[in-house]
Amino acid sequence: MGKSSISQESNVSAAAIKIDHVQKQFGKNVVLENVSLEIPRGQTLALLGRNGAGKTTLIRMLLGLLKPDAGSIDVDGCDPAREAIELRRRVGYLAEDQTMYGW
Repeated sequence: MGKSSISQESNVSAAAIKIDHVQKQFGKNVVLENVSLEIPRGQTLALLGRNGAGKTTLIRMLLGLLKPDAGSIDVDGCDPAREAIELRRRVGYLAEDQTMYGW
């Protein structure tokens, strides 16, 4: 059985998702500014907001598809920006459309 770089024991009490002072902008357009959020294990969360509020950008950063300009993200003990392969072993994602695959 393969070893994970993340200890199972260390994740038991940790938040499932921790977002700390995350920022992202595209050119002059600031999409996320100083976003902090901690989601405990077992918690269900919905992201609601108007078009352009940054929901999809945040999800893409949680998946490691985008890197934050500032701040940090932890998903189940993984930094999505640095441990994308390990994270993909743990997280499933079904996109609304197929644009990320280029079909």
